[in-house]
Amino acid sequence: MDRAKLKQTRERKDKILNAFVWSSAAVTVGFLFWIIWYILSNGLQHVDWAS
Repeated sequence: MDRAKLKQTRERKDKILNAFVWSSAAVTVGFLFWIIWYILSNGLQHVDWAS
């Protein structure tokens, strides 16, 4: 393989892995927002601010 072919292969692999990292981060942030929403929607009604 020549250098141009190796560089093209490396760049393609880098783009795929970068997309995987960003999609994993998006799933993680979405899951954290879902946890916060779930806690606030189901647990906030039980909070008693008077005591």
